[in-house]
Amino acid sequence: MEPAYADTVRDPFFEARIDGLQIVHREGVSPEDVAALIVAHKKNVAEGRDACEHWGPGSTVSRVTLATPGRPPADVAVKWNPWRGPRRALSDSTFGSRAARAASGAERLVSFALLAPLTLAVAERRRFGCVVESFLLTEFLDGSLPLPALMPELRADPKRRRRIADRLGELIGTLHAADLDHSDLKHSNLMVTPEDEIVLLDLDVLEPPRRV
Repeated sequence: MEPAYADTVRDPFFEARIDGLQIVHREGVSPEDVAALIVAHKKNVAEGRDACEHWGPGSTVSRVTLATPGRPPADVAVKWNPWRGPRRALSDSTFGSRAARAASGAERLVSFALLAPLTLAVAERRRFGCVVESFLLTEFLDGSLPLPALMPELRADPKRRRRIADRLGELIGTLHAADLDHSDLKHSNLMVTPEDEIVLLDLDVLEPPRRV
């Protein structure tokens, strides 16, 4: 299977509309797949925090399996950014939804040879021109762990701890050199792959290069 942090820049996306959702999706993931994955994620949310990978006041993430005839099952991370009031809806309609900004952030990272989750689709629901909810679908980073969950292992393994610290330093250095600002850079937004590579999350707050 293609790595979950493969090139997100070259591959084309397609536009569709289904069930009131405006969808931009990658080839191989149909609009019907996107709608079904969103329904499955909302079921996970209804089951509660234990059924989700992330549970926060502004978003939820869960792991959902995509079963496509003729292809092996694939795990998908679905992030739901629900309605948070008219002010947020107006902001998202003006500057792009959180899901759309995250997909753009992934492209920026890849353009600087950094790892990012592979975007499968972005879906938005709008009412009266305003974004009322958005969804980001990416390939699930199987085998990866958030940095906080890895800390007990790293405390017992100084060499691995130093290796990951070095790669984190390289990541921050590359962001700085590219004049990119991640306004929520914290340990819980850092995933560590089985190869000890660092993958940055919450890319909707990744600011593009600034021009003076």
